[in-house]
Amino acid sequence: MNLISPRNPYYIEKDVFIGGAPYTSKYHSKQLIERLEDIEKSSKTYEKRILVLHQGIDRYIPYEYELKIGDVPQSFNYCAFGHIHERVVDDFGEGKLAYPGSTEIWRSNEVEGYKKNGKGFYLVDINGDMPEIENIDLKLPREFIKETIKYSRLQDELSRINEYINSLQKKPMLMVTVEGGNFSRSEIYETLNQALSDSCLALRSNYRPTIVEDEKNPFEDGKEALDIKKMIEYNLKDFNNQQINELATGLLRELSDGDLKTAEDMVRNFYEELYDH
Repeated sequence: MNLISPRNPYYIEKDVFIGGAPYTSKYHSKQLIERLEDIEKSSKTYEKRILVLHQGIDRYIPYEYELKIGDVPQSFNYCAFGHIHERVVDDFGEGKLAYPGSTEIWRSNEVEGYKKNGKGFYLVDINGDMPEIENIDLKLPREFIKETIKYSRLQDELSRINEYINSLQKKPMLMVTVEGGNFSRSEIYETLNQALSDSCLALRSNYRPTIVEDEKNPFEDGKEALDIKKMIEYNLKDFNNQQINELATGLLRELSDGDLKTAEDMVRNFYEELYDH
């Protein structure tokens, strides 16, 4: 096995140059661009050149990118990229730029893309002048279930969903929206988690009450002393989750100190713990 790293940014496999870099945050994009320039220089004498990156590009995710499309070297025959969950194949520079996408559905906005383009990986032939890319589709290893239920039928609907989940071989991803009625988001959040969290790989919830309770903000009249930590916890109270409170206040602390690396690690660890169970 060959590992691409900052110390070993490329290797040669049967006269094919394969270079790349590990994921780099937007805050360190300048260093990444410099690294890509060095990789491109090292590849010049090879006829077949592949660039491997795990980065978002502004052309495809304009609000969450780490690289601009103009910063990606155009001299490679094939750019094998990861990060975006949708499938992408574009003509780019001297060859093709491709994202195979994720092999599972993680967000509700990926469902339509899955129905249209499937999920899987690419089989790529670089022997010709232009890479030939074939979709290899995979069957989803688990279901992604999206439910909208009425608050007035909450318990009946939870029973129905649980009954269906219990009929599946693998724990699904589940997104539930509770709508209608006058209810406390924190109480519904707790009810959903108690009823469904053990049955799912991941549970995500949304709320659309008919009546939103006009709860007085204790910080509006100035009587409550200004305490940033308390203000954050107050605004996150609907989650009823101490881990989320700790993440938010921890990010405030680290970002206030300018420690972006620690902040990124905190977020990564939070989501790995949340979904890797």
